[in-house]
Amino acid sequence: MHNGGNLIIFPEGTRTPRHGTNQYKKGAARIALAAGANVQPMHIGGNDKYGLGKGESMLCVNHTERYKYEFTILPQIEMSKYSGLSETIAAKRLTDDMRTIIESVN
Repeated sequence: MHNGGNLIIFPEGTRTPRHGTNQYKKGAARIALAAGANVQPMHIGGNDKYGLGKGESMLCVNHTERYKYEFTILPQIEMSKYSGLSETIAAKRLTDDMRTIIESVN
């Protein structure tokens, strides 16, 4: 990342079930805080992607239509907001901020 690369992390940690959401994990926040890298939240939406949800076989596909993806770039989260906080509190607050921003799309 310090050489201009990017790291993509899904804060839910796994594929989402067809109906509902997974709990956000603090690992993404801990990595961002340790790296001192701002977080660029993004929402990935689109049509129903049968076969890509949690509990579905990766070999199942939607035979009736193409998968359509919609990417929404959301406001960036600055790491300076969490300076001076303990690692545990900073990770929790950053995780909560990521959830709030990403879920604002729905």
